[in-house]
Parts: sequence; C-alpha cells; structure tokens
Amino acid sequence: FVRAQETSSLSLPGYTQDFWVSRQDYQSEPWKTLVALWTTYNTHLAHLIGRIPPDCSGNLCVIDGGKPVTLKWLADDYITHAEHHLKQIFSSKP
Repeated sequence: FVRAQETSSLSLPGYTQDFWVSRQDYQSEPWKTLVALWTTYNTHLAHLIGRIPPDCSGNLCVIDGGKPVTLKWLADDYITHAEHHLKQIFSSKP
C-alpha cells in the first residue's frame, strides 16, 4: 500500500502461499499471539489505507503478471479478503 503510492504504476512479484504458511508454522504459535499479531497488523493497515490520498487511489498495480488493478481496488479487496478470514474463524468449532 505504501509502495503503490510512490508511483503511478507498480509491478510486484507473487508469492507461494503454501510455502509461506508452512515456513511460518502458525500451528505452533499460541492462539493469543496470532490474534494479537493479526489485530495489530490489520489495525495498522486500516490506518494506512484510510490515509491513501485520493490522487493515488487510481495508481495501477500488477501482481505476479496479472491484470492491472488500482490501488483503491487492491485496498478494497484486502478488506474483503480479511472479512472472509474472519468469517472462517468465527464459523469454526474449536
């Protein structure tokens, strides 16, 4: 979100999600630590997203060679994605 405000067009590499999840070994972290991390990180991202200047919201981002999307679209999609994960968490039975 920060880098996409520096330039009108940004291209970023993708990442191998399963590899990243495996290497971070979330299963061995205490639940309380993960919730604190997620809460703090997403609170900061909300702060950051809320301060994206209107003149940057149309900056184009290309991720992993995909179709260009605007920074505004990327921010909105991040929020939708986070809400999806919250629904997963709240619907799971411990």
